[in-house]
Formats: sequence, C-alpha cells, structure tokens
Amino acid sequence: MTRDDLDALIFLSKTHRGIHKDRASLTFKITVSAATLYVACVTANYAHPIDAPACAVWALVALVFAIVAWHHFASAQASEQNQKLAQDAEDLVIADLQSRNQKLAKPDKNPRKSAWLWELAFLFLTAITAGYLITH
Repeated sequence: MTRDDLDALIFLSKTHRGIHKDRASLTFKITVSAATLYVACVTANYAHPIDAPACAVWALVALVFAIVAWHHFASAQASEQNQKLAQDAEDLVIADLQSRNQKLAKPDKNPRKSAWLWELAFLFLTAITAGYLITH
C-alpha cells in the first residue's frame, strides 16, 4: 500500500470518527434541551396555571418526545455507519502496518453505541413526570 493510500484511509477514519463525535454531541444537546423544555413547562404552569385540556398537554409531551426519539434513532443509524466506515479504514491501515512487522492492536469498538437509548429513557421519564405535574 502506498503512502497516499494510507493517508487516504487515515483521512477517512478521522473524518468519520469526527462526524460521529459531532453527532453524539448534538444528540446530547438535544436531549438536554428537550428536558429543559419539559421542566420549563412545569415551572410556567406552576407560576401561572392554565386550564389546558389534559389531552392537549399529553399530545404536546408526546409530540416533543416523538420528534426527539426520531432524531436520536436516525442519528444512531448514521453514527453506526460512520463508525463502521472508520473501523474498516483503520482495519486496513492496521493490516498494512502489521504486514510490515509492526505490532498494533485493533481499536475498541464504539463504546457509545447504545447511549442514545439511555438518553431517550431519561427523556421519557422526564416527559412522563412533566405531563403528570402539569395535568394534576
């Protein structure tokens, strides 16, 4: 493998790892923002109670949760693809270097693979709590 090939593989790996990192950061920010929205709704309702129908409150809570859940799922799918492409590029680089008698260990797989599920679980509990506090 030529130096240009190695540089291209390293570039692919760094690019896809960077995209994954940026996407994970954005997903976390969206989770915190949605949780903050729920808390702000509860606070506003306690400051100035409104007589909104319970179904409207729960519809709003469900809508926000559904949008965030859809984003998290789509982001997880795209991140998995980015991680796979980066891993494949790294595997080729490692194989080439090992063929030159250099010892390298394979990098670990994505440790954050299911973090989006935990973020959604947290957001789901926050949404249920907010809906309950607003309607009762």
